[in-house]
Order: sequence, then C-alpha cells, then structure tokens
Amino acid sequence: MKKNFRFFDNRQKYLLFVTTTNEKNKIADALKPIVQKLKPKFPALKIFDAGMGDGSLLMSVMRQCHQKMPHIPLLVSTKEISMEDVRLGLEKLPDRFVEHKNTVFVISNLNYVESTALKSNDKKKQLKMNWKIVKLKGNSSLDFSNQLRKLNQEFLNKKWQIERNPRNGNPTYKEPSVIVIYRKDQEFSLKNVIPKKNNGKNSYDLIIASQPYRSRISAEKKVKYVIDPMIKSLDKKGKLVVVHACGNDPGNKIIKKIWPKEKPFPSLYGSIIKYIKNNTEKEILKKIKI
Repeated sequence: MKKNFRFFDNRQKYLLFVTTTNEKNKIADALKPIVQKLKPKFPALKIFDAGMGDGSLLMSVMRQCHQKMPHIPLLVSTKEISMEDVRLGLEKLPDRFVEHKNTVFVISNLNYVESTALKSNDKKKQLKMNWKIVKLKGNSSLDFSNQLRKLNQEFLNKKWQIERNPRNGNPTYKEPSVIVIYRKDQEFSLKNVIPKKNNGKNSYDLIIASQPYRSRISAEKKVKYVIDPMIKSLDKKGKLVVVHACGNDPGNKIIKKIWPKEKPFPSLYGSIIKYIKNNTEKEILKKIKI
C-alpha cells in the first residue's frame, strides 16, 4: 500500500462511492425547498454549479426548476475540468432540452475565480480561448444526443486537455474552453440569455457547491479559492448552497481502523464559517446571511 494513499481524495474511489450510494439524490432532495423559493429576474433563472461532476445532481435541479417555472428561460452554467465528467454530463443533457426548450447550458474548464465570468485571468491563455457554440437542431432527445455526442470527438478530445500548475502541481486547463448549448429554434427568445465571448459574466440566483474541493485543504483555501468567488457571483437575494462532507459515517470508521492516524476532514463547517466572518470584506458581509 502506498504511503500517500488518500481514500477521500482519490477520484476513482469517490466516483465508486457516489455511483453506488444515494448521495446525489439526498442532496437534490435537500435543494428542492430552496429551488421552490427562488424568484428569478428578467431575462432568466440563473443557476451555477461549481463543479458539475457527472451531472447527476445538476440534472435533478434542472428538473426541479422546470416543475417550478416551466416557461421561464433557464441559464445553467457549470465548470468541470475532467473531460470524462463533461462527457457523462452531456449524455444526460438531451432530455433537458426536450422538456425545457428555452434552456441555455454552459460548460467551462476554468477555475472557480474565473468560471462565472467565462474568462481566463491568464492573459496569454485567454488569447487561446476556445469558445464553442452548439445550436441544437431538431426536437427530439435522439436528435440532440447525436449532435452532443460529436462534441466528444470533435472538441473535447482536443480542447479539454489539462496540465500541471508549475507552482503547486495541481491540474489546470491547458487552454481555456467554453461550450454554449441551446436549441436553434429558441435562439430568438434566448437572445438576452446567451453569454457572449467577451461579455460572459453573470450573477446567479442559485449557486451549488457540492464537494467542490479536496477534503484536506485548509479552511482558508476552501474560502479563498472556492466559496469567496461564489459569494461574489451571487445576484441580490441569490442563494449559495455548500455541501461539505464531515466523515461521520461507517466508511470513515472503517478507514480509522485501518489507518488510525488519518484525518480526512480536518476543517469542517464551523472553521469555514469562522474564516468567512473574519476575512470577508465588511460590505459583502452586510449583504449576505449565513
């Protein structure tokens, strides 16, 4: 067994966990009352998922939004650096465009600070921005599925590559890439919703941050790199939902028996809230309710 083995930070182990448990459904159920209270402003209800993963949770939230507001345009934006997860998310997407026609779906590989503006802060990389617009033709899930499947071969394989950050070794995008997807027959009515390449910044009615960071990083880094940028991307009266694992479960008990010195969850809810209150700008704190 390798000494640097980390169960909760190992992607393969985590994917095995989420696909064999009802975690995503439980989170979706918890989000439903929040979705029911959302009050969008013109021109659309705006949702941001701070880490799409395989798209299971986001698709559930989109269904909830349709049930609550079936005729209101929907802008759904998300970030995901994993090409495989993007592919899995795209596979789940066709039905959403059948049920909720006036949807604009946006995926980027940008980091948290950049993702809600759809613009890289690295000027050299921004010059290489890959901005892909997909106008879906037809009116069936099969039509849309066939078109989205082509993205995997024609765009993702080439433009969703990663490299290591020279400073910290973390994976980051090689070239910034954004995919904007909507139905061609809805283009006229979605004119004010579709983000533009040089003007993609939005403020959101709901931001979902479900396990958006590695469990072991400090509260400071969790807030600085993820939560704070999301707070600043909220619309007035917008809601930020952060789902944070605590490890108080049978799986953690087993791990503690095998690796008694392991501390997979060193910074929990309390430490994160404390850091936010002590380090967030006062003007921002006045506007938010924790």
